[in-house]
Amino acid sequence: MGLVGLQLRWNLIIVVTNLRELLNVDNRVKCLANGAYNYENFFVQFNEKALELGPKLRQPRIEDLRGCSMFKYAPLDYIHGLTPYVKKVIGHAPIVGNHKYVLVDVKISKVQKGRWSCLRGWHCDVTMNPVRPERPEKHHLFVSGHNCLTEFVKHPSLIQFDDKIRYPNKSWIDDQLEGCSVIEVPSCQYVTYGRRTLHRGPKAKEDEIRLLVRITETDIILPIKKTIGKFYD
Repeated sequence: MGLVGLQLRWNLIIVVTNLRELLNVDNRVKCLANGAYNYENFFVQFNEKALELGPKLRQPRIEDLRGCSMFKYAPLDYIHGLTPYVKKVIGHAPIVGNHKYVLVDVKISKVQKGRWSCLRGWHCDVTMNPVRPERPEKHHLFVSGHNCLTEFVKHPSLIQFDDKIRYPNKSWIDDQLEGCSVIEVPSCQYVTYGRRTLHRGPKAKEDEIRLLVRITETDIILPIKKTIGKFYD
């Protein structure tokens, strides 16, 4: 098939309603990543797989969190200064171990009613570029409480990208997902998801202390051996 034929076939994506019946998007993404084609507009499917549910723990008490060190992308063998509860949470993470790095985020926040808990808007962890050639990440997320649980897009969703593929316009993605169905993560239970999985931090429904632990298995992000603070109520 010549280049013209390939372009015609690619343009069919705009009008089809079921991408997976007509085109293997994963092969197309690999083709783009290898530099074989360079189109200005194309679609990629996100949130194809349901969240995988993992171990569940009890809700933390304030004494379970007080004085705990916090980290961002810290290597698993570096983290220190944890309380027994947080250490137990990390110990229950369903780590697979097939990537170069296993990195840990620990964040304890005093969330306030009506205020954003973290990064606003729909996003993916590590990268929003769907054609990066590296092995996709695996994330394991644990969030405590009931008033500020991370939200995920519930159903598979086609997202249109433009020529700024490496740095897509975040508000443009928010516009494409306006009114979509969402699902909250279960409280104090691990969920596992991959690279092309859109989620967001919601506004808090009420004041509460919120523990977030995320374990990232990645070949992209380099470890950060640094404590970003301690939690004191």
